[in-house]
Parts: sequence; structure tokens; C-alpha cells
Amino acid sequence: MFDQVGDQTRTRRALVGAAGGVGATVVMTGFMRLLRPRGAWAQSPQVIQSAAAERAGMRGPARATARTVGWLPGHLGMGAALGTGYALLPHRPGIRTSVPYALAVWAVSYAGVMPALRLYPSPAKDVRSRGLTTLAAHVVFGAALGPLTGALLRPGRIGCRVG
Repeated sequence: MFDQVGDQTRTRRALVGAAGGVGATVVMTGFMRLLRPRGAWAQSPQVIQSAAAERAGMRGPARATARTVGWLPGHLGMGAALGTGYALLPHRPGIRTSVPYALAVWAVSYAGVMPALRLYPSPAKDVRSRGLTTLAAHVVFGAALGPLTGALLRPGRIGCRVG
């Protein structure tokens, strides 16, 4: 069962989760950018987008554009989808549930789906620093996702009736 407060519905939870997911993705991307000067920047979204473009048959300038421009909407869209999934789970949003959720997302994505689709190397075959950076970035995503989603779902927030 969902722990609904007042007139909150699944639709509202999904939309709030999407917003929380986008916000958490922005925080995660900022974290990864902070690591860039230290040489730990993984460029994972760009690598994944480039591999997906290549698998779709894109070559040359089209592939380069997908890598340099297309990664951001793709990354934000993935964050929105993951935030929606998180918000619809039967739990109270918070850091205790969002960090394990983000780690599960990392494990399924980086150790399962993306290597199987040949979009990204598995952690065992990837450069260690890049693997650790993506893992840490997902912890940051989770640490932002739960509190953001929880705050947006509280009574008195946007779209929520007070009283």
C-alpha cells in the first residue's frame, strides 16, 4: 500500500518522483563535474550515449552530436524515470531507502543491462577509477533523491492541499 497523505495519488507521486529524479540527477552530475579536475570524471553519460548512437547506426557528425549534446536530455530523462519508480514504491521517501535504491540501479545498469547491450563495460572490465566514480555518483544520486522526493511530497508543498 502507498502511504498517501491527504489527496496524494499515484499520478502525483509519479510526477513528484520525476521532479526528484531530475533534481538528484543534477546533483549527481555536479558531483561528477567536481571530480573532473582530479582526473576521476567518468564521462559515463557521454560514453553510454555515444555507444547507443553507434549501435543505432549513427556515424560521424551525428554520433559526435549525440555524444556532446544528446547525453544531457538522456541522463535527465533516465533520472526522471528512476525518480518516478522510486516514488511509486511502497515506502516513505528518505535517505534510508533512496541510497540502497540508487545502488541497486547502479548494479542492474552497470553490471547487467548496459554490458549486455554493449553500451558500457562491466565493472570488472572497466577502468577501476571510472567504476568507482560511477558508484560514488549513484550514492550521491540516492542521497539527493530520497530527501528531495520526501520534501516535495510533504503537505503544504506545490500541488498539495494544506489542512
